[in-house]
Amino acid sequence: LLRGIEKILPKGKTETTTERVIVRESSPQSATVESLIKRAFMFLEDGKWDEATDYCNRVLDIDPEEARAYVGLLMADKKKRKQGELKSLEQPFDNDPNYRKILTYGDAALAQTFKDYIKFIKDRNEENRKNKIYSEALNLMNTGETQDDFQRAAELFLSIPGYKNADSLYLKVPYKYAEHLIKHSKQIFNSKTPDEELIKNISECEVFLSRIPQIPKQEEEDAVISNLERIVDWSKRYLEKRGTVRESIEKLSHERFYSKKEDYKDLDSGYLKIFIVFVIVLVLVGTGV
Repeated sequence: LLRGIEKILPKGKTETTTERVIVRESSPQSATVESLIKRAFMFLEDGKWDEATDYCNRVLDIDPEEARAYVGLLMADKKKRKQGELKSLEQPFDNDPNYRKILTYGDAALAQTFKDYIKFIKDRNEENRKNKIYSEALNLMNTGETQDDFQRAAELFLSIPGYKNADSLYLKVPYKYAEHLIKHSKQIFNSKTPDEELIKNISECEVFLSRIPQIPKQEEEDAVISNLERIVDWSKRYLEKRGTVRESIEKLSHERFYSKKEDYKDLDSGYLKIFIVFVIVLVLVGTGV
Protein backbone atom coordinates (compact mmCIF):
# COMPACT_ATOMS: atom_id res chain seq x y z
CA LEU A 1 0.00 0.00 0.00
CA LEU A 2 2.84 2.36 0.86
CA ARG A 3 4.61 1.57 -2.36
CA GLY A 4 1.42 2.41 -4.25
CA ILE A 5 1.20 5.77 -2.58
CA GLU A 6 4.81 6.52 -3.38
CA LYS A 7 4.08 5.89 -7.02
CA ILE A 8 1.18 8.36 -6.99
CA LEU A 9 2.88 10.98 -4.82
CA PRO A 10 6.64 11.07 -5.27
CA LYS A 11 8.72 11.32 -2.12
CA GLY A 12 10.12 14.72 -3.02
CA LYS A 13 6.66 16.24 -3.38
CA THR A 14 5.55 14.88 -0.01
CA GLU A 15 8.51 16.53 1.71
CA THR A 16 7.71 19.83 0.02
CA THR A 17 4.10 19.75 1.32
CA THR A 18 5.26 19.01 4.85
CA GLU A 19 7.74 21.82 4.78
CA ARG A 20 5.06 24.26 3.62
CA VAL A 21 2.80 23.41 6.61
CA ILE A 22 5.68 23.77 9.04
CA VAL A 23 6.58 27.14 7.60
CA ARG A 24 2.95 28.35 8.00
CA GLU A 25 2.76 27.35 11.65
CA SER A 26 5.90 29.28 12.52
CA SER A 27 5.38 32.16 10.11
CA PRO A 28 6.49 35.65 11.13
CA GLN A 29 3.01 36.87 10.18
CA SER A 30 1.41 34.80 12.93
CA ALA A 31 3.93 36.04 15.45
CA THR A 32 3.25 39.62 14.37
CA VAL A 33 -0.53 39.25 14.87
CA GLU A 34 -0.05 37.86 18.37
CA SER A 35 2.34 40.63 19.38
CA LEU A 36 0.07 43.33 17.97
CA ILE A 37 -2.97 41.86 19.77
CA LYS A 38 -0.97 41.76 22.99
CA ARG A 39 0.09 45.39 22.58
CA ALA A 40 -3.48 46.44 21.73
CA PHE A 41 -4.90 44.93 24.92
CA MET A 42 -2.09 46.45 26.98
CA PHE A 43 -3.13 49.85 25.62
CA LEU A 44 -6.74 49.07 26.55
CA GLU A 45 -5.75 48.28 30.12
CA ASP A 46 -3.99 51.65 30.29
CA GLY A 47 -7.01 53.47 28.85
CA LYS A 48 -5.13 54.52 25.72
CA TRP A 49 -8.05 54.14 23.35
CA ASP A 50 -6.53 55.65 20.21
CA GLU A 51 -3.38 53.52 20.42
CA ALA A 52 -5.42 50.39 21.04
CA THR A 53 -7.59 51.18 18.01
CA ASP A 54 -4.52 51.71 15.86
CA TYR A 55 -2.97 48.36 16.81
CA CYS A 56 -6.23 46.48 16.30
CA ASN A 57 -6.50 47.94 12.81
CA ARG A 58 -2.92 46.88 12.09
CA VAL A 59 -3.91 43.34 13.05
CA LEU A 60 -6.84 43.46 10.66
CA ASP A 61 -4.55 44.66 7.86
CA ILE A 62 -2.75 41.37 8.28
CA ASP A 63 -5.76 39.14 9.06
CA PRO A 64 -9.22 40.68 8.42
CA GLU A 65 -10.90 37.74 10.14
CA GLU A 66 -9.14 38.04 13.50
CA ALA A 67 -12.08 38.21 15.96
CA ARG A 68 -9.93 39.41 18.85
CA ALA A 69 -9.10 42.58 16.93
CA TYR A 70 -12.83 43.36 16.65
CA VAL A 71 -13.17 42.76 20.40
CA GLY A 72 -10.40 45.30 20.96
CA LEU A 73 -12.04 47.83 18.65
CA LEU A 74 -15.34 47.44 20.45
CA MET A 75 -13.70 47.89 23.85
CA ALA A 76 -11.79 50.98 22.68
CA ASP A 77 -14.97 52.49 21.23
CA LYS A 78 -16.89 51.89 24.48
CA LYS A 79 -13.84 52.89 26.59
CA LYS A 80 -13.66 49.68 28.59
CA ARG A 81 -10.35 48.38 29.98
CA LYS A 82 -11.56 44.80 30.52
CA GLN A 83 -13.73 42.71 28.22
CA GLY A 84 -16.16 41.82 31.03
CA GLU A 85 -16.86 45.51 31.62
CA LEU A 86 -18.82 45.63 28.37
CA LYS A 87 -21.91 44.27 30.14
CA SER A 88 -21.94 47.34 32.39
CA LEU A 89 -22.87 49.55 29.43
CA GLU A 90 -26.19 51.37 29.76
CA GLN A 91 -27.48 50.21 26.38
CA PRO A 92 -26.98 46.96 24.42
CA PHE A 93 -24.51 47.11 21.53
CA ASP A 94 -25.95 44.37 19.32
CA ASN A 95 -26.17 46.79 16.39
CA ASP A 96 -22.50 47.68 16.57
CA PRO A 97 -20.55 46.54 13.45
CA ASN A 98 -17.68 45.24 15.59
CA TYR A 99 -20.12 43.07 17.58
CA ARG A 100 -21.46 41.53 14.39
CA LYS A 101 -17.89 40.83 13.21
CA ILE A 102 -17.16 39.07 16.51
CA LEU A 103 -20.14 36.77 15.97
CA THR A 104 -19.06 36.14 12.37
CA TYR A 105 -15.36 35.41 12.88
CA GLY A 106 -15.17 34.37 16.53
CA ASP A 107 -15.42 30.78 17.74
CA ALA A 108 -18.59 29.46 19.39
CA ALA A 109 -17.41 30.22 22.92
CA LEU A 110 -16.51 33.84 22.15
CA ALA A 111 -19.75 34.44 20.27
CA GLN A 112 -21.81 33.03 23.16
CA THR A 113 -19.95 35.21 25.67
CA PHE A 114 -20.90 38.35 23.77
CA LYS A 115 -24.49 37.18 23.30
CA ASP A 116 -24.65 36.75 27.08
CA TYR A 117 -23.42 40.33 27.54
CA ILE A 118 -26.27 41.60 25.37
CA LYS A 119 -28.83 39.49 27.23
CA PHE A 120 -27.53 40.70 30.58
CA ILE A 121 -27.87 44.36 29.55
CA LYS A 122 -31.37 43.90 28.13
CA ASP A 123 -32.58 41.93 31.15
CA ARG A 124 -31.14 44.52 33.54
CA ASN A 125 -32.74 47.41 31.62
CA GLU A 126 -36.10 45.66 31.53
CA GLU A 127 -35.92 45.05 35.26
CA ASN A 128 -35.13 48.72 35.85
CA ARG A 129 -37.99 49.80 33.59
CA LYS A 130 -40.52 47.62 35.36
CA ASN A 131 -39.26 48.59 38.79
CA LYS A 132 -39.60 52.28 37.94
CA ILE A 133 -43.20 51.75 36.82
CA TYR A 134 -43.93 49.65 39.90
CA SER A 135 -42.54 52.32 42.24
CA GLU A 136 -44.54 55.09 40.58
CA ALA A 137 -47.75 53.07 40.74
CA LEU A 138 -47.17 52.17 44.39
CA ASN A 139 -46.55 55.80 45.29
CA LEU A 140 -49.72 56.96 43.50
CA MET A 141 -51.78 54.26 45.19
CA ASN A 142 -50.55 55.24 48.66
CA THR A 143 -50.50 59.02 48.31
CA GLY A 144 -53.05 59.77 45.57
CA GLU A 145 -55.30 62.79 46.05
CA THR A 146 -57.62 62.56 43.05
CA GLN A 147 -59.50 59.92 41.13
CA ASP A 148 -57.05 60.40 38.25
CA ASP A 149 -54.15 59.50 40.54
CA PHE A 150 -55.70 56.16 41.45
CA GLN A 151 -56.74 55.52 37.85
CA ARG A 152 -53.14 56.10 36.76
CA ALA A 153 -51.87 53.74 39.46
CA ALA A 154 -54.17 50.98 38.20
CA GLU A 155 -53.02 51.50 34.60
CA LEU A 156 -49.36 51.32 35.62
CA PHE A 157 -49.81 48.08 37.58
CA LEU A 158 -51.72 46.64 34.64
CA SER A 159 -48.82 47.45 32.29
CA ILE A 160 -46.40 45.14 34.16
CA PRO A 161 -48.34 41.88 34.64
CA GLY A 162 -46.51 39.23 36.60
CA TYR A 163 -43.92 41.64 38.01
CA LYS A 164 -43.54 41.27 41.78
CA ASN A 165 -47.06 41.63 43.26
CA ALA A 166 -48.34 44.10 40.64
CA ASP A 167 -51.32 41.87 39.80
CA SER A 168 -52.64 41.79 43.36
CA LEU A 169 -51.95 45.49 43.92
CA TYR A 170 -53.91 46.30 40.76
CA LEU A 171 -56.95 44.72 42.45
CA LYS A 172 -56.36 46.74 45.61
CA VAL A 173 -56.26 50.15 43.94
CA PRO A 174 -60.06 50.70 43.98
CA TYR A 175 -60.18 49.99 47.69
CA LYS A 176 -57.30 52.35 48.33
CA TYR A 177 -59.34 54.97 46.51
CA ALA A 178 -62.30 54.14 48.75
CA GLU A 179 -60.11 54.66 51.82
CA HIS A 180 -59.06 58.03 50.39
CA LEU A 181 -62.72 59.02 49.95
CA ILE A 182 -63.46 58.06 53.54
CA LYS A 183 -60.50 60.07 54.81
CA HIS A 184 -61.47 63.04 52.65
CA SER A 185 -65.05 62.91 53.93
CA LYS A 186 -63.86 63.08 57.53
CA GLN A 187 -61.64 66.04 56.70
CA ILE A 188 -64.61 67.85 55.18
CA PHE A 189 -66.71 67.30 58.29
CA ASN A 190 -63.93 68.48 60.61
CA SER A 191 -63.11 71.58 58.58
CA LYS A 192 -66.75 72.69 58.19
CA THR A 193 -66.28 73.36 54.49
CA PRO A 194 -69.13 74.68 52.34
CA ASP A 195 -71.88 72.24 51.42
CA GLU A 196 -70.77 72.29 47.79
CA GLU A 197 -67.55 70.48 48.74
CA LEU A 198 -69.44 67.84 50.68
CA ILE A 199 -71.90 67.37 47.81
CA LYS A 200 -69.00 66.91 45.37
CA ASN A 201 -67.42 64.33 47.67
CA ILE A 202 -70.69 62.42 47.95
CA SER A 203 -70.95 62.38 44.17
CA GLU A 204 -67.45 60.88 43.84
CA CYS A 205 -68.30 58.25 46.44
CA GLU A 206 -71.51 57.27 44.70
CA VAL A 207 -69.79 57.00 41.32
CA PHE A 208 -67.23 54.67 42.87
CA LEU A 209 -69.88 52.58 44.63
CA SER A 210 -71.82 52.24 41.39
CA ARG A 211 -68.77 50.57 39.84
CA ILE A 212 -68.21 48.08 42.66
CA PRO A 213 -69.92 45.22 40.73
CA GLN A 214 -67.30 45.68 37.98
CA ILE A 215 -64.39 45.52 40.41
CA PRO A 216 -62.87 42.09 41.21
CA LYS A 217 -64.09 40.89 44.59
CA GLN A 218 -61.71 41.35 47.51
CA GLU A 219 -63.32 39.84 50.61
CA GLU A 220 -60.79 41.37 52.98
CA GLU A 221 -61.83 44.82 51.70
CA ASP A 222 -65.55 44.44 52.35
CA ALA A 223 -65.23 46.53 55.51
CA VAL A 224 -63.87 49.43 53.47
CA ILE A 225 -66.87 49.42 51.14
CA SER A 226 -69.32 49.12 54.04
CA ASN A 227 -67.64 52.04 55.76
CA LEU A 228 -67.82 54.14 52.59
CA GLU A 229 -71.52 53.36 52.18
CA ARG A 230 -72.16 54.51 55.75
CA ILE A 231 -70.20 57.70 55.11
CA VAL A 232 -72.34 58.49 52.06
CA ASP A 233 -75.58 57.77 53.93
CA TRP A 234 -74.51 59.85 56.91
CA SER A 235 -73.38 62.71 54.65
CA LYS A 236 -76.74 62.84 52.92
CA ARG A 237 -78.64 62.92 56.19
CA TYR A 238 -76.26 65.53 57.51
CA LEU A 239 -76.90 67.74 54.49
CA GLU A 240 -80.65 67.31 54.82
CA LYS A 241 -80.62 68.38 58.45
CA ARG A 242 -78.18 71.16 57.72
CA GLY A 243 -80.41 72.34 54.88
CA THR A 244 -83.50 72.44 57.18
CA VAL A 245 -81.61 74.43 59.78
CA ARG A 246 -80.39 76.86 57.13
CA GLU A 247 -83.92 77.40 55.83
CA SER A 248 -85.10 78.15 59.38
CA ILE A 249 -82.25 80.59 59.91
CA GLU A 250 -82.91 82.33 56.60
CA LYS A 251 -86.62 82.57 57.37
CA LEU A 252 -85.95 83.99 60.81
CA SER A 253 -83.46 86.50 59.41
CA HIS A 254 -85.94 87.49 56.73
CA GLU A 255 -88.68 88.12 59.29
CA ARG A 256 -86.38 90.10 61.54
CA PHE A 257 -85.26 92.26 58.62
CA TYR A 258 -88.75 93.20 57.59
CA SER A 259 -89.95 93.67 61.17
CA LYS A 260 -87.15 96.20 61.61
CA LYS A 261 -88.25 97.97 58.44
CA GLU A 262 -91.79 98.29 59.90
CA ASP A 263 -90.29 99.70 63.08
CA TYR A 264 -88.47 102.26 60.99
CA LYS A 265 -91.76 103.20 59.30
CA ASP A 266 -93.47 103.70 62.66
CA LEU A 267 -90.56 105.75 63.88
CA ASP A 268 -90.64 107.94 60.78
CA SER A 269 -94.38 108.55 61.25
CA GLY A 270 -93.84 109.69 64.86
CA TYR A 271 -91.10 112.12 63.84
CA LEU A 272 -93.41 113.56 61.17
CA LYS A 273 -96.20 114.21 63.69
CA ILE A 274 -93.83 115.98 66.06
CA PHE A 275 -92.49 118.13 63.21
CA ILE A 276 -96.02 119.17 62.17
CA VAL A 277 -96.96 120.14 65.73
CA PHE A 278 -93.73 122.13 66.02
CA VAL A 279 -94.50 124.05 62.82
CA ILE A 280 -98.02 124.87 64.01
CA VAL A 281 -96.70 126.25 67.31
CA LEU A 282 -94.25 128.46 65.48
CA VAL A 283 -97.02 129.82 63.26
CA LEU A 284 -99.27 130.61 66.20
CA VAL A 285 -96.47 132.38 68.11
CA GLY A 286 -95.62 134.43 65.07
CA THR A 287 -99.20 135.61 64.59
CA GLY A 288 -99.53 136.51 68.28
CA VAL A 289 -102.40 134.16 68.90
